[in-house]
Amino acid sequence: MSVSPKLIGIIIVVLVIGVAVGYLIPSLTAPPPEKPVLRVWLMPFIDEPEKVLAPIVEKFEEKYDCVVELTTVSYAEAVSKIQAAIAAGEAPDVVYQTQGRFIPIAEFGEAALVVDDLVEEFRDQFLYPDILLESVKWKGHFYGVPFNFWTYLWAVNVDILKEAGYSDEFINSLADYDNPNWNWDTLHEILQRCTMDRDGDGEIDTWGMAYPGGENWLHPFLLWLWLCGGEPFTENYEPNFNTPEVVCALSWLKQVMEEGLMPPGSENLKAGEAIDYFKTGKVAVLWGSGGWPSNLCETFKRDNPDLNYKVIYPPLGRAGRRDTYLGVALWQILKQSKNIELAKNWIRFWLTDPDAQKFQEDYLYFFPVLE
Repeated sequence: MSVSPKLIGIIIVVLVIGVAVGYLIPSLTAPPPEKPVLRVWLMPFIDEPEKVLAPIVEKFEEKYDCVVELTTVSYAEAVSKIQAAIAAGEAPDVVYQTQGRFIPIAEFGEAALVVDDLVEEFRDQFLYPDILLESVKWKGHFYGVPFNFWTYLWAVNVDILKEAGYSDEFINSLADYDNPNWNWDTLHEILQRCTMDRDGDGEIDTWGMAYPGGENWLHPFLLWLWLCGGEPFTENYEPNFNTPEVVCALSWLKQVMEEGLMPPGSENLKAGEAIDYFKTGKVAVLWGSGGWPSNLCETFKRDNPDLNYKVIYPPLGRAGRRDTYLGVALWQILKQSKNIELAKNWIRFWLTDPDAQKFQEDYLYFFPVLE
């Protein structure tokens, strides 16, 4: 049987279309390529960080066409959980870090990525580079990039000090940096006079100060060590705790506790619990580590509108100087990251994006690190 050329042409066209459709159908029905995922671990530097950071994260995801997964771990468990994740081969890409926590990760099997190149990219723009950058340097290299910093101030409960007989003039003088009489001995006197029975039931219900001697005790201890003129490490990064300055700081804290100038059980308090004593009007002096800018500028006023307090400088310590803690937050990239360049872009974003910078200033009351 003969077949007409026209029919042959129709058959060829149908075959061509069929083959083309066969190739096209998989591409039309296949899911779009998966977006890269950036796993970021945080610490609770604010309440509900995943929720609060959502607008910033969404902007980053849109800019880099990716997905960011945030996980919050406690300050107390951060180092051990990060190390466990590294050991299991399941480390996040980026971790929020503090000065006291980035070194154990850098030393843990050399798990942290050296980011000297990223630091050099922004070096000329850093505020106070000698301070901020040196604080995140370890054995000649950078194992993280700072993205904000803050300092701790002190505060006093004005009502308690007035009940203890102090005048407005005296209280205001504590905010005078050049006041030579605001020193360690004056602090001791304030603690003694403000430890009292305010409700008249015969039991002490107000104390001079509260010290978190339990979980994370080392962090606040450094403030007293510096006031004694000491440093926790030598210039060669060796522990430096067998010193007269350490004895000075420990002896002071022991004396205050034994004199009953701190609430019973202070040796077991967590940092947040010690801060709560001040927020609820149970201690007269909030020193150092409780004086976060966000606490003093917003949180105390919001949570305790009746709390009458004044922000002050630290006293002159035994070494004759006023010392406080410079806090630096940094992002640390881990070598196991599957998206190292995206992780670097996360850091660049926090350093340069106007919304990210404004968020740190307006919400956290922290200072951006770049000019």
